[in-house]
Amino acid sequence: MVNGWLRMHAEAQADKDEMSQSDRFGSVIGAFMALLVILFFFTHSSRDTGFFTGDFGQLQALYFYLPQFLMILQNVAQAAVGRKNILRPLEIVSHPVTLVCIVSLYLSFPFDFDYFPDVLPESLRFLVSWLSDGLVKFFMVIGIIATIGLAIYTPILYLSVREVLQDRRSGI
Repeated sequence: MVNGWLRMHAEAQADKDEMSQSDRFGSVIGAFMALLVILFFFTHSSRDTGFFTGDFGQLQALYFYLPQFLMILQNVAQAAVGRKNILRPLEIVSHPVTLVCIVSLYLSFPFDFDYFPDVLPESLRFLVSWLSDGLVKFFMVIGIIATIGLAIYTPILYLSVREVLQDRRSGI
């Protein structure tokens, strides 16, 4: 039985479980943006800019692209289904997978951010030229911490919202 703050939070999330058309469209936009990110990095790979170092093999490519494809899958599924909680099990599975990917990439760090802006037009390179290996590693640590938090929070949220939705259907 869910009580207290968690119950209030679950009820608020249950109220937002059915997505509006604009939310669904936002999910489609999110999937499109993730595809653009993949295209950006694929361009680095196909032009052999030096961004991906010699340590970037097939396993690192899997670790690098898998979370992005999972995000696309989640966004497309949300847009198609139009409900959030029914798709949280996909998030529950994706968080540990993403965590393994980030940690593995952090440990091997097969990138050289000196070359990160190279695929952009010269006039836009200043937008990302400030990124450094050290700063990106710091962001990765934040991502690791956030993903651990989400791996704990999402199953609790899923079960709590599911209980609230079941209670509402049964008239409790």
